[in-house]
This record gives sequence, C-alpha cells and structure tokens, in this order.
Amino acid sequence: MYRHRNVRDEALGNQLLKSSTLAEVERTEREYMKAIDKLAMDAKPQLDSPASPLLVSYREKLLVIDGAISELRTEAGQNPSNAHLRYQLLAMYQEKQQTLEEVLETKNDR
Repeated sequence: MYRHRNVRDEALGNQLLKSSTLAEVERTEREYMKAIDKLAMDAKPQLDSPASPLLVSYREKLLVIDGAISELRTEAGQNPSNAHLRYQLLAMYQEKQQTLEEVLETKNDR
C-alpha cells in the first residue's frame, strides 16, 4: 500500500514546537533575558554618556537590536510554536549579549 506524505506539512510540523518544549523555551528565554538585563545595567553608564565614537556606535547598534527583538517577540507572541522565529530571536539575544560584552571590554581597556 502506498501512502502519500505531504512534505510541506511535515516540514511545518518540524518547525512547530510542542507545548512542553515551548514552555521550556519560554522559561529559558526569560532567564537569558535576565542575564542580558544585568549586562545592560553594567554597561548603562558607558552607554548613557559615551566617551568615544565607538561607544556611540555600540549604543546605536543596541537600539537596532532592541527594535529587532521587539518585532520578533511580537511575531513569536502571535505564533509561539514557530521554531524559526525562536531561532531568530535567540540570534538577536546573542548579538545583544556580545555587543554588551564588547561595551564592557572597552571600559577595561582604558
């Protein structure tokens, strides 16, 4: 007997997170956001009054990243099981973390 498998439906199924996995992803995301917020607080004095063009650039980059995070979170809120959106969101969080770490490194370089 031959069974027709719809590749598109299968691919979509692979992109959707199961509810228990989704809960774990959301919990991990909250923890990651807390850690990034701590970095942001440490970097805040340098970003609020940048002493170099490099710090101004970092501040602008962080504004763009925060905008992208906001958009992705809105989209993920509308479709919480979309794994692709979650991967994009993770990439933005990682970019923000790396940028904040670079800001803090400029403080140590002085």
